[in-house]
Amino acid sequence: MYFIERCILRRSHVPIIPCDQKKCDWYVREGCYNNCFWVLANCLKENPVEMGFEEIADLEGMSVGDIKDVYASAVINYRKKVMQNQEEDVDI
Repeated sequence: MYFIERCILRRSHVPIIPCDQKKCDWYVREGCYNNCFWVLANCLKENPVEMGFEEIADLEGMSVGDIKDVYASAVINYRKKVMQNQEEDVDI
């Protein structure tokens, strides 16, 4: 599972209580969250919240411009992957 590969404690599942491993690369250092990214992602999955570029930038400690660049790159990569998959389906 992807989570166990990323967790500094090698947990096999998302913890029920907040994670306090502040030295972990996945720790979100933002006032109202201060938790593991994976715990936050799990909470957002159960209780969806829309976040804008500004909120994401605050969570990640990055500039809005950097977040927009990451987003644009992810969209481009996603589109390339979709196109590759469509081409593979046509070849069959």
